[in-house]
Amino acid sequence: MYGNCLEFTFDTEGERSNNQLALIQIQTIPQQLPCFVVLLELLHLPSYDTLIFVKIKQLFQLIFQSKSKLYSWGPLRRELYPVVNYELWEWPIASQIFDIQLDFSEWLKWALFHCKVCSSSLLQHNVINDVRSNTNISSSSTCTCHEANPYRSGEKWKLQDALIYTCQWFIDKSMTSSYWAKGLDPHHSSLSTTTREKMLRYAIYDCFTTTYLARPVLRSWTFQKVKKFISEDNDDDVTITQCRTIPVTNVLYAQISDDKICISQMFSPVTKTQPELEDVSDDEQQQQHQLSVAQHSPHARRLDERRR
Repeated sequence: MYGNCLEFTFDTEGERSNNQLALIQIQTIPQQLPCFVVLLELLHLPSYDTLIFVKIKQLFQLIFQSKSKLYSWGPLRRELYPVVNYELWEWPIASQIFDIQLDFSEWLKWALFHCKVCSSSLLQHNVINDVRSNTNISSSSTCTCHEANPYRSGEKWKLQDALIYTCQWFIDKSMTSSYWAKGLDPHHSSLSTTTREKMLRYAIYDCFTTTYLARPVLRSWTFQKVKKFISEDNDDDVTITQCRTIPVTNVLYAQISDDKICISQMFSPVTKTQPELEDVSDDEQQQQHQLSVAQHSPHARRLDERRR
């Protein structure tokens, strides 16, 4: 599943009650479908002496190769550093890490400056590189078809705002501050079914959003190319597809099926009244209830047992 994949998007979620890191989301970005999202619940890990724990460590060995590329919205190394004590991987991480949030502002400045709707043509490639490195460019003076940049110079964009501004889509972030420690496994979670399914959906689509924005930012796409990519299926690229869950002991997987869906079905369009993400379908609910994740004690208790 991961042997030939060298690109991954990472995201993390903190427990609402104490801000402790509770969930790691990992999306594979393969050359061909299917792709996968892995949701690793840090407060429900198996014991060190179990086979599944060894398999989880092997998974991270495959992901954190030096030739791998990791994408995140924010400083990934800082977000993952608290996991060092869990002994899941070697530190420091050898892979290349791309902070899309850090690069987004410069890409946006460049994209506004070269908006084809407002300018007759793009500059030559070498001139474009010079322009991108020029921090004194006033993007608002070259583009009249987009709203002015609402952020101050040097201010970091929120993921939700970046998606709205770039694609005119809205992703519901209301589940960010949640009780992730209560678990996503339907057999052991103390959360209501509705809340748990909303958290699961948010965790997956939050990862998708970073993956989607990484392509135009890192490949220097114009707004027109972003719009074209939205409206057309491109067989040369990995498309965002419908999420399906499959049972895996101790690690909660979300499998991405081969059935493509419209981008607009994944993110709600921006309106004056921004709707919440629609409820999970009956088929998704049935498959989510098939998840089987063994219940385990918190990691801190296992550390105490090892000291004995």
